[in-house]
Amino acid sequence: MHPLITIIVPVYKTEQYLSRCIESIQAQTFTNFELILVDDGSPDTSGIICDNYAKTDTRIKVFHTKNRGVSSARNLGLENAQGEWITFLDSDDWIENNLFTSIIKIINQYNTDLICWNYYIDTPFESKTYTPTNNNLIKKSSKDELFNLLLLAIYPGYYNYTDKIKLDMFSIWNKAYKLSLLKNYILKFDTHLKRAEDTLFNIRYLQQIHNVVITNNCLTHYNIRPNSALTAYNPNLNSILKDSALTILQNIPSKEKYITQCYLKRCTGYIYEYYQKNIWNNQIDMNKNIKDISTLCEIINNTTTIPKGNILSPTDKLVLKLIKQKSYRLLLLLLYIKKLIRR
Repeated sequence: MHPLITIIVPVYKTEQYLSRCIESIQAQTFTNFELILVDDGSPDTSGIICDNYAKTDTRIKVFHTKNRGVSSARNLGLENAQGEWITFLDSDDWIENNLFTSIIKIINQYNTDLICWNYYIDTPFESKTYTPTNNNLIKKSSKDELFNLLLLAIYPGYYNYTDKIKLDMFSIWNKAYKLSLLKNYILKFDTHLKRAEDTLFNIRYLQQIHNVVITNNCLTHYNIRPNSALTAYNPNLNSILKDSALTILQNIPSKEKYITQCYLKRCTGYIYEYYQKNIWNNQIDMNKNIKDISTLCEIINNTTTIPKGNILSPTDKLVLKLIKQKSYRLLLLLLYIKKLIRR
């Protein structure tokens, strides 16, 4: 009997969290699933842990590869998936035991191409919901509704400008996808991207579907680890962010003003992130700061005009104006003042 659900878990240096992840999947109340673990050349004991679980559970398949990155690992999982529906999980996260049951109930009740749910954010200090939990099921099928979800994928904060529910449309581990659609449209993860590869995957998928069902139930636990690289200096951050922004620009369906605003909002977020991690936290030569920030700002100049609208804040608009004028010293001063105010 073919599994109805395949869950794909790329594994890399998570030996401390991996057993919790796997056992949360094994504990599902719906049992007709397969778990694909892709050991992405992990140098710790993660690969051995995967093999040990596979020895006692025939639903688990393990693949060992050289380290090629999370996108390559997920693609390998997709190539070997047998389930009608595909979902993903990071190996340091875990799921509620009724996730698969919830997915199956939605499949039986609705004709849908995508299922989305909300999640808990777990830190060493607390577990909180991404959004207030209730049992509402919301189906979206009109062009306008799907368009709004696309905007949410491009810029996560777009919900602030609509009366729609707050929803994470940029991640992949709170969604279930139809394998038939992924194969029909040859949708894979871009192995060249080091950032936003999941966002790009969702943008491409959303442009091919007709129905989405959303539940506000929190069914996944997103684990924020201590000493994460999220706030660390990265010498390659400039090119990583630039590649991400340019690739997203190439894949958005039009230059309609709301899409352009969301895209620019995402780009200004990248500018703020770069300043925080690679300039504010590190004393680097001013000339190098100007060179790096100007290189990153080239992503903005791919958009010729800044559309009117309320998605871009006054600060965002001033940042974009300085970028258009190539006033990078003033831009760094503005970012410095902005950072001081937020301290």
